[in-house]
Amino acid sequence: MSASEAIRIAKAAWPVSKAKYVISSYPTSKSPYYWVDVLNTDNYIGPGGMVKINAITGEVLKGT
Repeated sequence: MSASEAIRIAKAAWPVSKAKYVISSYPTSKSPYYWVDVLNTDNYIGPGGMVKINAITGEVLKGT
């Protein structure tokens, strides 16, 4: 899975109007997850919080 696919999945899982979706953590050999921050217009973590996505399966595991 690419970073752009992770962003697309996060937008679909936690749609927030006018939010910016930014990857804060990329998959590594020890952790196969993307963490995508959902930022409000002031670049703070907004109502969507963070979305954890498995880079192998594309499954959304957590949203806060």
